[in-house]
Amino acid sequence: MRKNAKYVFLSLGFAFALMFTNVYLLNKFSEPKGFMLDSWTSVVPFYEKVNGPSTKVLRMHFSLPQELENNEVLALIFQKVIANKVRIFLNGELIGQYGSSSGNLWPAPIVVRIPKHLLKDENELTVELFALVNYGISYVPYICSYEEALKATQLQLVLRNNFNLFSIGASLFMTLLMLMVGYAVVGISKRQYLYLSGSAFLMSLGLVQFTYRETSFLDFWYIFYEKMAIVVPVPVLTLIYLYIAERYGRKTSGLRFKLLEIVAVLMTLLVLLAPTIQIFHVFSEISQIYALFLMILTLWQILYVEAHEFYFAIFFLFLTALQSIVVLLSRSPGELTLPYGRMVYLLAICFEAIRHFRKISKQKEELELENYIDSLTGAYNRKYIDLLENDGTLVLMDLDKFKEINDKYGHHKGDEFLAKFANLIRSNIRSEDVFIRLGGDEFCLVLKGKDYREVVDRLYNLVRNHLGLSFSYGIANLNEARDFDEAYRMADEELYRRKRGEV
Repeated sequence: MRKNAKYVFLSLGFAFALMFTNVYLLNKFSEPKGFMLDSWTSVVPFYEKVNGPSTKVLRMHFSLPQELENNEVLALIFQKVIANKVRIFLNGELIGQYGSSSGNLWPAPIVVRIPKHLLKDENELTVELFALVNYGISYVPYICSYEEALKATQLQLVLRNNFNLFSIGASLFMTLLMLMVGYAVVGISKRQYLYLSGSAFLMSLGLVQFTYRETSFLDFWYIFYEKMAIVVPVPVLTLIYLYIAERYGRKTSGLRFKLLEIVAVLMTLLVLLAPTIQIFHVFSEISQIYALFLMILTLWQILYVEAHEFYFAIFFLFLTALQSIVVLLSRSPGELTLPYGRMVYLLAICFEAIRHFRKISKQKEELELENYIDSLTGAYNRKYIDLLENDGTLVLMDLDKFKEINDKYGHHKGDEFLAKFANLIRSNIRSEDVFIRLGGDEFCLVLKGKDYREVVDRLYNLVRNHLGLSFSYGIANLNEARDFDEAYRMADEELYRRKRGEV
């Protein structure tokens, strides 16, 4: 229990440290670095939901500071515009238009070049926001030189839009990887990897709405991806919860787990099939509350089964979710860190699944290998012959006068001699050579090198010097024989000729 508490506090500490570092850096890179445009004639919406196609018009007047007048090229920066389409007018002239009725603008900053010939002593700036679901401006727009604007927004583009593009690619890669792993395993493990592949694929769909698009081609697709972004945490967390339950020996065929699956399906369908935007907003809030419940449930389960490898990821996900909720509720400028939490969590789950698969594969390989190992000598047994390729030199070996050792000292002593003999041979052959016990005191070697005569002579001398025994042997070329049995007969004939002193 004390050890588990140590893991909990260490993981929570690292999660806090990473989350606050993430928030600090994201907000640091988003700080306005020019002339702030904050004197609007009406309240600028931070994040406002609408129930259908809506347009919001914002106006303000400003006089350009003298220090900016000397710049040849100026730019107006919107760090985050939540809308499908935005049009910007300066003194009645259109200077920038982005998006469409199905566009998705917020994941990328907008940089608008300001034509200097339109500037006056007193200027009017008009911004039209068009939205199907929601609109807003999360940071105060500002004016600076065009070169500084590009520098200021480049990193934001990488950390926001490009990161989400990377996350989509990573999620699809994990989907394919988990499907491949699931195909290779059997039984309950197969279901575990299907849970993971399903969660990774759904997460990739949910991340599409976190990428910048000038258009989604149809309003339907924009609304579909918006719905997916809202509801996808429910099935993703449900599948991961089921994975962890089965991963740690809990059967998911019980009523409680079936109810979780049913609720996840119903919740997803309610959001995706919502007939109006207004109803969608209602269902989306319900699904977000339920997703938070699932996150807490998953956190409790991970702590309950003491799955130390998941502590950091679930804590980080939980903290980023809370941070995103605080930003939205407080209506204060700030980057949402939840996409980072989702990605870290999914990566942790998938890496652990891969590690678990490698462990299972190694155990299976070891068990299979045990079927081919002779328990007394550590050499391969006769079953291994079926795995041999028809390549190399077969050396058949038979210990001389071994029966006399058994008769004089007993079978126990004979077994000791066999074990010592096998250990001596195995310790003095190359890794690519194969040593097999055929039965009793009969062994064989499959040598890959061309120096097989030198190898056999060296082994013969080692056995005589260390054990005081000798062995007879016969040699056959596997490449010249039809199969192992024919090579065995050829080597056996030479062995007995050698025993009779004919060789």
